[in-house]
Amino acid sequence: MKARLLIIICLLLSIPLQAQIGGKLLDAESQQPLMNVLVRNLNTGRWTLSDRNGVFEISVKSFPVKLQYHLLGKVDQTHSYTKAQQQVRILLKDDNLSIDEVQVVAKRKKQSTGSNLVLQKQAIELVQAQSVADVMQLIPGKPLSESDLHERQLLTLRSAIFNETTKFNKNQGLGYNNNEYLLNNSFGVGYLVDDMPLNNNVNMTGGRGVTLKSGVFANLEENSSVGVGVDLKNLSLENIESIEVVQGISSARYGDHNTGLIKIKKAHGYTPLRVNANLRGGSYGINLTQGFELKNNQGFLNFGVDYLNSNSDPRSVLSAFERINTSLSWSYRRKKKFENRLTVQYGQNINSYNTLENAITNRTKGFDNKSIRISNASTWFTNASWLDKLEVSSLLSYGKNVSRSISEKNTGGTPIINSLDEGTFELSYTPVSFFASEVIENKPFSFFNRIELSKSFKTASARYAFNFGTNLGIDKNFGRGNYSENDLKLLSTPDRVGYRNVNFNSLVPADVKFSSYVTSKISTKLFGKIWVTDLGLRYDLYNGISMLSPRLNTKLSLSRKLKARFGAGLFAKSPSLQSLFPGNLYYDFVIADFRTNNYSFALGHTFVRKYETPNIKPSKTLKFETGLDYTTKSYSASLTGYFNKQYDGFTNQRYFEIAQLPEFSYTFHPDRAPDYVQIGTTPTLLDYRRATNSLEATNYGLEVLLAIRKIRSINTSFNINAAYRYTRTFSDLPGYTKSKDSSSEPFIGLLRPVPQTYKTFNSTITATHHVPSIGLVITLTAEQFFNADTSIPERDRYAYAYYDRNMQYHNIPEQDRGLDKYIPIRSTNNNLGASSSRLETFYGNYHLRVAKEFESGLRFSFYAINFLNHRPILERINSDGELTYSELNRPISFGGSVSYKF
Repeated sequence: MKARLLIIICLLLSIPLQAQIGGKLLDAESQQPLMNVLVRNLNTGRWTLSDRNGVFEISVKSFPVKLQYHLLGKVDQTHSYTKAQQQVRILLKDDNLSIDEVQVVAKRKKQSTGSNLVLQKQAIELVQAQSVADVMQLIPGKPLSESDLHERQLLTLRSAIFNETTKFNKNQGLGYNNNEYLLNNSFGVGYLVDDMPLNNNVNMTGGRGVTLKSGVFANLEENSSVGVGVDLKNLSLENIESIEVVQGISSARYGDHNTGLIKIKKAHGYTPLRVNANLRGGSYGINLTQGFELKNNQGFLNFGVDYLNSNSDPRSVLSAFERINTSLSWSYRRKKKFENRLTVQYGQNINSYNTLENAITNRTKGFDNKSIRISNASTWFTNASWLDKLEVSSLLSYGKNVSRSISEKNTGGTPIINSLDEGTFELSYTPVSFFASEVIENKPFSFFNRIELSKSFKTASARYAFNFGTNLGIDKNFGRGNYSENDLKLLSTPDRVGYRNVNFNSLVPADVKFSSYVTSKISTKLFGKIWVTDLGLRYDLYNGISMLSPRLNTKLSLSRKLKARFGAGLFAKSPSLQSLFPGNLYYDFVIADFRTNNYSFALGHTFVRKYETPNIKPSKTLKFETGLDYTTKSYSASLTGYFNKQYDGFTNQRYFEIAQLPEFSYTFHPDRAPDYVQIGTTPTLLDYRRATNSLEATNYGLEVLLAIRKIRSINTSFNINAAYRYTRTFSDLPGYTKSKDSSSEPFIGLLRPVPQTYKTFNSTITATHHVPSIGLVITLTAEQFFNADTSIPERDRYAYAYYDRNMQYHNIPEQDRGLDKYIPIRSTNNNLGASSSRLETFYGNYHLRVAKEFESGLRFSFYAINFLNHRPILERINSDGELTYSELNRPISFGGSVSYKF
């Protein structure tokens, strides 16, 4: 019996619980060992590091397995293994222009089950970008053009919307465009920096929900991006290692977005000192990065500094833009047990305020922005049967941004209305000449915490990886809000909506978000074919509203070359604080203004309408995506079709109210202000807007990517992409017309809304001539624009309902809508017929980029947008017979950069 027991024990001990893969990592050029190379098991997420001799060993539970070898400054390698090995020899090449192939465009992420695109560091550097906005033009379907650093840079994804200013090869979706649907699209794009959320939900501004450019979309001029997304020109490229673009179905791990997800990965670890300087148009910048190892195995420090200065119009100092961004990170790894990353980022606009003087007026305007982000991510690895690793991530973000507009006024004295209460008041006057200022101070604060548990295991038929996590987010604005430094509230005309000091800290409570999720990755076989599926379910609690969001991405390998993809999911974007807490409305009226040599007397009345917190729901999008990927040794191709249905989009709903404005009689005196007594009231219309969920958009389209690997005989590779996009927009909010006839009983007419459709089709061909032996890359990009079409169906000029003078609602029977009684509320718009704006010609645009790298580490780069200065002219005959001309391309623009790696 003892002998049998001893044999069983020996047999059990002889069975390895985990197989080992080991070997050596060497520099491809010098054949010297590489230390601290990260060897990661892509199946389980487990990792190890190579030692000073380049030796590594990693435990593997099951085969086949994929290992990734990663070291900053080197080209990543991924290898598959079907059995244990101890003599692996990996040669890593420097990530420079001497490698066999360089990446200059966005490419499909190989490990993804969806349509994710990846921009590696090489592509980011070769585009010679000054901010993330420039890099985003590499997304298929985006036109290439010189970006404007003096307007907000917003990213939109998979939308065909354009207007006449963006139609002809402009910064479509990246520039100044106040289309509500585009703003919802840009607001719905989520951003992650090292897996930590970055958003603009907390900022607020003036205007407090009064006009179309207020409320949800607040004061949208030039640099303001409040309530509409992240301004990409403030995101520098210092220390960025890669950018992943998820236009389709993102993991249930990520929430608070419904358009797409941008995942920015920063460099952490050892990197040589690198300095980069660039010049383009009226701007220049300098970037410095380095990472080094601390003594006694205490990890690595990595820092970066990025400075940018730009002035689009040297004749006006008001257009200057200047910023500096810095980052410092400490990363530490303890083999098989623990890893930690602590990051501090600080950014500031340092030009502050600029003044323009001339003979008429002095104007000063500026935007002072400071922000700091502190994040920490820790991971513990265990050998427990129920847990592989525990991740805890935390983020603290705080900022202060102050926008100030100051102008000299010479109005001869104007009545001031600045009451915070409703009623009639005697008014004071401004000085004859003075400086008026309006200041908005935001102090956005955000806290984010994520706790995640992970477990992977394998059965006889499948491999499973599960993640369970919870998120807690708190957003708060501690700013002074709207205030005027001299407290002068001007009212130049009657019936104007007044503005008041609004303290964000006291007005706006903290916005708390809670989320939890479960995700699973299942790798198995279906009919003998490899089948990988990502499943997830997310629960979110936004603004007191609960939501469940299922997500699915699945990929089936029909053969070694051909793979089929499908994805579906529901996404939600929480409203901004600007929408949730718009503040009070003040309607100011000057009732009397009498001025003599002995006195000045003004009487005013204010109506106050207090906002309760609106019950605004998250904006939602239901997404579907399918595609095919085909890969051979000489080329790879992919075709993706998508359908997105957005609903509950953010907009403003119009409201009307009849208020009673008091009337007074006056007894005048020669030497003092008159006496007055109220004698009645006059009905007065108050017109205002409130945030609501009433926008819908349907987007669908096709995307084609074709990458032809380098043809050795000519040292040239080709990348072709094409995108067809269709967008249909609709809001169920009616249009309105006001009667100008004071005797008509119908007062405000309601017109039925109509949808609007957009279509765009364009393609890009990029030829990359690359000679590794001399470190030369020449890139020629040809854009083709085939279609840009928008159409609106015929709109009804007859009101279907109306409000009378007492604001009572009345339906109008269809057969009666043409009666003379309703002529005063009939639309007088002459453009109510069906309309269409169409690109009536095919045209192209051509761009050139050149980069030369020397063995010393010095690199020179040059680019030219529209380098042929090809500017075709489109002739049009308007409805009135007038001939108009439109230039289809912007003029040539160029720039360059020089970098040195020590």
